[in-house]
Amino acid sequence: MSIDGHHVPTWRIYFRRRTGQRDVADVAAVSIVYRDGMFEFLDEAQSPAFIVSRDRVSDVALLNGPAGITERKKNVR
Repeated sequence: MSIDGHHVPTWRIYFRRRTGQRDVADVAAVSIVYRDGMFEFLDEAQSPAFIVSRDRVSDVALLNGPAGITERKKNVR
């Protein structure tokens, strides 16, 4: 994703569900911070663009990094 001509990475968040299915959300964020049991996906102004509880997240993957490379960021199980 590009905002004002700057590349902003897109992260795919996989959510846990008791049914065994996995919900996903794609979030544009410059960085991820973990504090007080919550993942905060921060925008360019370092404000939370998206906040989710660690208990709800199974995995986070980087979809399009600065070089356009897909890589797995974190396995939080």
